[in-house]
Amino acid sequence: MTKEFEIAFKEFNISYEDYKQIYYNSVEASFADLETKERLRKLI
Repeated sequence: MTKEFEIAFKEFNISYEDYKQIYYNSVEASFADLETKERLRKLI
């Protein structure tokens, strides 16, 4: 996924703060259990 993020940053002018919000939103919208969501949130 690193290459995809690099393309998104360049093509869509996404800031690091935007990226963090997108990541957070994707964790919240996922079907993961609460423990997994909490672990993923800590990675942000």
